[in-house]
Amino acid sequence: MGIWIDENGRIVRPAEPAWTSTRTTVYGGKALDTEGEQYVAALRDWVANGDRSPYVLSDEEFAQRVKPRSPSEMEAEATFKRRLIHMPSSDITRAYLASLYGHTDRHEEARRLWDELMAINPHYTIEHARQVLPYRDPEPLEHFVQGLRKAGLTQ
Repeated sequence: MGIWIDENGRIVRPAEPAWTSTRTTVYGGKALDTEGEQYVAALRDWVANGDRSPYVLSDEEFAQRVKPRSPSEMEAEATFKRRLIHMPSSDITRAYLASLYGHTDRHEEARRLWDELMAINPHYTIEHARQVLPYRDPEPLEHFVQGLRKAGLTQ
């Protein structure tokens, strides 16, 4: 784990996985790539540039990273991640997880998932999801779309 603390004692990045080399580890039968060289490069940039480094989090970004999540949010995230282990090419699971990340202000993670979704299914659209998902009540579908909107993934 790595935590970045500046000369004034201000935490500029909260505790996060920190590797010094890139490697692949298998968890639950799924390969997890760690990007150690990128982490070290970001750390060096911060050491050289201080608060001008793009890797320093704003107070708002920092607060979002350490904000406690509700049990239902944690359960939903775990469920979607388990589903991706069993169905790694699932576009709709990525869309739901991206929506969850949008609702919890984890927009960078939502955009990364959306990029993965587009690589798997470049023709995926919210309109198609509206047509094929079995929603009798439009409220849950609108909640799904709102999460994507919050992450900047749809109009």
